[in-house]
This record gives sequence, C-alpha cells and structure tokens, in this order.
Amino acid sequence: MIAAGRGLLIEEPHRFEGAKVIGVDEHCWRHTGRGSHYVTVVIDLTP
Repeated sequence: MIAAGRGLLIEEPHRFEGAKVIGVDEHCWRHTGRGSHYVTVVIDLTP
C-alpha cells in the first residue's frame, strides 16, 4: 500500500501544479488501545 501511495503522490513531479494555497494538518489519536497513531494531511485549498 505504501508503494502505491509513493507512486501516485510522492514521486509524481507535477502533484502541486496549479496549487496556490496548501493546508497542512497534523493529528494524533491517543485514545487507541495500542498506543498513539499519527497522521499528517496536506490539502490543496486553492479556491
């Protein structure tokens, strides 16, 4: 699954073409039974 995301997102040289405003959100879930889980989301907020 990581390889698919890497091919579609990380290694795509034109992934930010047309984006003028980028938003970033980081979140930590600490209420899970197996420790903390983290996620970072990057989103194009261009109107």
